[in-house]
Amino acid sequence: MNFNCPKKCERGGSFSSYGCDIKCSECDFICQVDGCIIKGGCDAIAIGKGKVLVIEAKSGRVSREDAKDAARQLKECLDRYFSHINKRKLKLILLHGKRLDKPARIFLQKECELRKQGFPVDHVKCGTDLSKYL
Repeated sequence: MNFNCPKKCERGGSFSSYGCDIKCSECDFICQVDGCIIKGGCDAIAIGKGKVLVIEAKSGRVSREDAKDAARQLKECLDRYFSHINKRKLKLILLHGKRLDKPARIFLQKECELRKQGFPVDHVKCGTDLSKYL
């Protein structure tokens, strides 16, 4: 996989971003993007088993507007780092805290431009081991 993470941004198998634990026990590494490589964009990129997980974390309740913002941030990372990647090697993940509101879920499942381009956004609770997405 062609992604160079600066050593200072590598986080091993887990780290916390904005109150949301990002974990992947079977990943080669998790790279902190927002606040380490760049300001903005997705929160992390995880690499493992020849696949890439592009991750945005939102703590607390996620509204439709939060889901739209997360999709925009995921798209920023996708465009910046993985514009020519095989879709089968990439997963977009929105980690959420307490709950994902129904309008947010509907947006991600039916209206999100990323989904229409063949990149569905999976939504998972904070702290879940993301290894099953590899």
